[in-house]
Formats: sequence, structure tokens, C-alpha cells
Amino acid sequence: MQLKHVSCTTKEEFKEDRTYYNIINAIRAEETKTKYDYCLKDFMKFNGIDMPNLLLNIKVESKIVDYILHLRNLNLSSNTIRTRVAGIYLFYAINGS
Repeated sequence: MQLKHVSCTTKEEFKEDRTYYNIINAIRAEETKTKYDYCLKDFMKFNGIDMPNLLLNIKVESKIVDYILHLRNLNLSSNTIRTRVAGIYLFYAINGS
């Protein structure tokens, strides 16, 4: 399967995005895949981004800090915040940013 780095919005194209493919296939446990998938999509929504590859074009550190502050304002537990951020960190670690 040939994967691409383009902006698109259909489910099939989203799943074919190389950056998404990289992270989902790096995780073995299905429960972790589900959690990290949710975390990544929530972070994308927070940043107004529709495709994972576009996350590589943002100022990562400041956006993660803003996201953490947003999660704190939602009164989420520190463990929940840590889990959500772990998925984002893995995304950037795997995709080279």
C-alpha cells in the first residue's frame, strides 16, 4: 500500500496518511491504539487540523502547552492529561519532529 502526505478528509484517506499509519502500526495493544487514536484526533481538533500530517507544520511545544492548559481547564485528572499527551508525544517521536 502506498501512503501519502496530503490534506484530505475522508476516513479512507485519513487512515492512509503516512504519519497516522506510522503511529497506529507502532502500537501493539488494541486498547492503547484506541486511546492514542482518540488523543491524536482530539489534539487535531483543538488545533483546527483535519489530517495528521498537518501536525508536522505547527509549533509543537507551544501547541502542546496550550492543549495541556485546555485539558486542565476541563478539570481532567493529571493521569488523563498524561495519557492524552503521551499519544501526542509518540506521534511526534515516530514522525521525526
